[in-house]
Order: sequence, then C-alpha cells, then structure tokens
Amino acid sequence: MASCCSVLLTIVFIFTIIASDT
Repeated sequence: MASCCSVLLTIVFIFTIIASDT
C-alpha cells in the first residue's frame, strides 16, 4: 500500500519539477 503512495508522490514531484523548469 505504501508503494502506491510512493509512486504517486514521485510522479507529482517530477511533474512539479518539469512544470517549474518550463
């Protein structure tokens, strides 16, 4: 159950970095 949350959090984190870089 923790892995699901971890993956989701990682995706959001990466997405935030990409959005901030643009």
